Amino acid sequence: MTTPSVPQIYVSLYQLQEKHLAILVRGQFETGAIERQVRAQVQVVNPALPVFGARTLNESVATSLAPRRFESTVNPHAGPRDS
Repeated sequence: MTTPSVPQIYVSLYQLQEKHLAILVRGQFETGAIERQVRAQVQVVNPALPVFGARTLNESVATSLAPRRFESTVNPHAGPRDS
């Protein structure tokens, strides 16, 4: 209640051209087997659904932090950006 509210807009998933769905899986998997195992389970439900882009949490975090790491490498004196 003390922080200013952030404007939000509701958009129906069915109105978007591109539909993205993320499936998060927690378990003890061999890294290379994650995509195969998830694909097999999804295709049990619907064989036509594509499964792609599987990656570990570490890979996801590294990808999301890459631009900031690059900026701090190129200009180590740059402070945090205002978002």
